[in-house]
This record gives sequence, structure tokens and C-alpha cells, in this order.
Amino acid sequence: MWTLWFFPLLIGLVVVGIFGGAAWYALAPAHRRPSIAKAVTVPFGCIGILVVSLVILVSIAGWFRKNDTQLFAELFGFKPTATEDRMLFDEFGKGSDRQIFMRAEPSSEDRTKIMKVTRARLFENDAMPFEVAGAQHGFSWWVSSNENDLNYCKTTRILNADGFHGWKDFRILECLDAGNAFPASANAGLIYVAASGRNE
Repeated sequence: MWTLWFFPLLIGLVVVGIFGGAAWYALAPAHRRPSIAKAVTVPFGCIGILVVSLVILVSIAGWFRKNDTQLFAELFGFKPTATEDRMLFDEFGKGSDRQIFMRAEPSSEDRTKIMKVTRARLFENDAMPFEVAGAQHGFSWWVSSNENDLNYCKTTRILNADGFHGWKDFRILECLDAGNAFPASANAGLIYVAASGRNE
């Protein structure tokens, strides 16, 4: 999301820096006028301030951002046995606007527990709604109906668990074959989750 304002802000700061440097050079008294080299550094100083600020903000956000295990627990109410390298998450919003998207290759134990605690029931077999949701967010790791795509899954089913764990909308797409992403999977393929509208 920050990329939407980063580049316009960067361009704006460069322009401000150029005009600021020019004004500093032109308006300063002759005996206190900076060298051209000093005036030229003003735009770079503005860029430096933006970059340093961004680094600080990203670092602070990283301290408060939940890791994949914590996001899994937020979704399902228990910590997984699968390691974080088997999961991918993205999250948006807060409160009733909260959205979490997950792709995971759960262990057999986790898969069984997910189905048990969510009491998910068959909704449909068409993966297109999930594919569209991922495309809207620009995910490169989301389920695909393209046979040549790494995330293609031939056989899918959509499970509905609306209301589970405080989520207004809760859908699970289960890939019933290993698919292209993990062809040697011993866990019957991937699962995808789209959850939104968390009741805090």
C-alpha cells in the first residue's frame, strides 16, 4: 500500500529540494552564499530524509506485525504443527474490516484439526471466486485455474465456515491433488483460506 504514496512523495521532495537549493543559493547574501555543490545536496538530503523515515517505519511495523504462526492462530484458534515455510499470509485492515488470506501445506494433523474445529461444510467446487479474490490483491501465490501456472490445482472444493472464530465470511479452498506447487506433497495438496469481517 505504501507504494501508492511513496513515488509521488519522492518526486515531490525532489522538486522541493531543487527549488529549496536554488532559493538558498539565489537569496543568500553574497558573503554567505553557499557553493553550488552545497546547494545541489539539498534535493539529495530530502530524499535521504524520506528513505530514513521509510526504513524506520518499516522496522517499527515489523516489530508489531504478526508472524505466520500468529496469523494461523488468529484464523483457526490453535497453533500449527507445520513450520512457517509451509505457509504464506497476507493481511489487511482492522476490526470489522479485517481480512486475512492464507496459502498453506498443512500437516495431516493440522488439516484434520482445521476441518474439525471449523466444521466447514461443502459450498461449491468452482475455484474462480478464490482466484478472483487473489487477483484483486495481486497475489502471485494464490490458486489459479491456468494449467501452466505454478499454483494450478486440478481438483478443488470450497468449504464454508462463515461465523467461525468471529469471522463473518470464512471460506476454505481445499486442493484435492498435490497440484503444481508441491508435486511431491505427502499432505494431499494445499489449502487456501479467505477470511474477512472479524468481530473483535
